[in-house]
Formats: sequence, structure tokens, C-alpha cells
Amino acid sequence: MSEYRNGAKACRAVLRMLPSIDWCASDGESQTTDEYFAKQQAAIAAILSSAGPLSEQAAGAMAVLAEFVVCSEQDAAYISLDSGWKPWAAMTSSEQDARIKELTELSGG
Repeated sequence: MSEYRNGAKACRAVLRMLPSIDWCASDGESQTTDEYFAKQQAAIAAILSSAGPLSEQAAGAMAVLAEFVVCSEQDAAYISLDSGWKPWAAMTSSEQDARIKELTELSGG
């Protein structure tokens, strides 16, 4: 039971840290798509690491939950779970590339 509680405490510590992240470009300039995803993926990785060793399937499942939490903090938006949202971890490499291209075009960068 102590490992269970340790995992819970470790995850809570990471979640507590999320609001302190400067999600926007720190220099006042617009944030690139690469910077956006770097911050997002680092936060997701921190949440995953709080769980200790995971099977591939468990890591994928937890990555989706982490992405949901991180996106709501990063974008201050709610992802409707009955929408067409496809989590990053569930995308193929080509789908991820297409998403990055789409966001880059939307941001004009």
C-alpha cells in the first residue's frame, strides 16, 4: 500500500507544479508550435514518471489522462470527451505530423 500512496503523492506533486509553468512564450513573442509541444510533452512525461515503471499499455492509457489534464491547464480549455478529440499518444507519426502542420498554419508560423 505504501507504493500506491507514494505514486499518488508523486503525481499530486507534479499536478501541483503545473500552474507554475509559463505556458506562453516567456520573451513576450509568440510561441512556436515546437515550443508549445515541448512544454506539453515535458509535463506529460513528468506525470508519467511519477507512476514509476509502466507497461506500454498502461503508459499509453496514462498518457491520454495526462494529456487531458495538461491541455486543460495549458490551453485553459475543456476537451469534450464525446468530441472527435484524438489524443497525441493515440496518433500515428503521420497523424502527429499533420496535427503539427495544421497548428503551424493556424498560428501563421
